[in-house]
Amino acid sequence: MSARILHLFGRCNCAEMNIQFPLNSRLHVAHSLSGPFGGKKSFFDKNSIRYFYIRQRIFRILNFKYLGYRISEYKSDLEDKLQTYNKINGAIRRHFGKQMNKETKLRIHNITAKAALKFGSEAWVLKKREEQRLEAAQMKFLRHLLGITKFDKEKNQYIREKTGAQNIVQEIKQYQKKWLQHVQRMDTNRIPKQALQYRPKGRRNIGRPKNRWRGQLHFEDQRTGNTPNPS
Repeated sequence: MSARILHLFGRCNCAEMNIQFPLNSRLHVAHSLSGPFGGKKSFFDKNSIRYFYIRQRIFRILNFKYLGYRISEYKSDLEDKLQTYNKINGAIRRHFGKQMNKETKLRIHNITAKAALKFGSEAWVLKKREEQRLEAAQMKFLRHLLGITKFDKEKNQYIREKTGAQNIVQEIKQYQKKWLQHVQRMDTNRIPKQALQYRPKGRRNIGRPKNRWRGQLHFEDQRTGNTPNPS
């Protein structure tokens, strides 16, 4: 690396930051800087960059995606996937009208919209309200596919039987069980296996305990009468 990396930091407001480098690295940069750095002096040694003047502010990121999964303090990944699911279903309704049969549209829905919705759902902790929203989004598409409105007073079970579709909430819970079994088969040195077996020490806060991922699967096993596999 050389002093030419400095041109990447041009055209930004002045800010001061301290950047750490490994001990075995050494950068050679001119002592006297000019141009966008305003003639400030800065030097690099093998331990750190003491003062580095750039014209850019560093902001704290509160909302980003990692491997398709949204990590945010104010918007859940489920909310983001539901919006994507509804957008894809809307595109299917607009671009594939009566000229395409229902079986083909349902197949496109399963390949695109449902796959986008279920991506990353193995880590969701679903509340009752969120389960209702998932079912409502699925039934909205299926009812439009069959040309059935709410005024026809047809039950959701009848529509699923006619289309051959499974309840989306049950699909997600089966998806989560498969992921649990996959983690249980991992070696003990794997991080997902260690996170699954980790038990925090100390006392929790006063109040009702939160619904956690493992407790959600245990409750589903009790409801269906299945015995969970030991971890």
